[in-house]
Amino acid sequence: MSFLRSPWTVDDYPVVYREQIETVDDQEIHRGITPPRWAAHIVKWPLLIGLGETRQEAREELDRHIRTYIGTRGVAPRPGTFVAPTYAPNDKIRRYSEIADRLFREVLEFEPEHVGHIADSWSLSFLKNVNPVSEYQSRIRHVFGVDVSDIEDGNIGDICERIHRSQLSSLSSSTEEDDRK
Repeated sequence: MSFLRSPWTVDDYPVVYREQIETVDDQEIHRGITPPRWAAHIVKWPLLIGLGETRQEAREELDRHIRTYIGTRGVAPRPGTFVAPTYAPNDKIRRYSEIADRLFREVLEFEPEHVGHIADSWSLSFLKNVNPVSEYQSRIRHVFGVDVSDIEDGNIGDICERIHRSQLSSLSSSTEEDDRK
């Protein structure tokens, strides 16, 4: 009887596998990013997912995610229990939403509504199989007039914050010039 056992191990959870077959519409949304062929997730645990080119790779990644979850929380939910989704913080993305929307559309060439939850921890390196990070940095410099090449991890939240600060600085400088006239 599973409700009497604890602690739970990876093997205690029911896993569902899904082959991810891309459609023409998906290809347009992903802009050349090919999702892994297989996804594995735990029943009633919607956001804990493992991805891989094979079922085995997807399962191995899912196992790592489960172990990380248990390791960081110290306890795991009983198998079969619904686990409500929690999302990574996106305070900077929300704070600078106009910049983030423009960054996604004009630099990364994605429609933000097709991406889903955009976390502050997102990085330009997530898209390196589409274009090199240096190309995105060059586009940011062209679109926003801001150099972000020193943001080594390409963190999207930090980039939006840098652009915002640059815009504030430009506004402040132009106001000072107007006052001198």
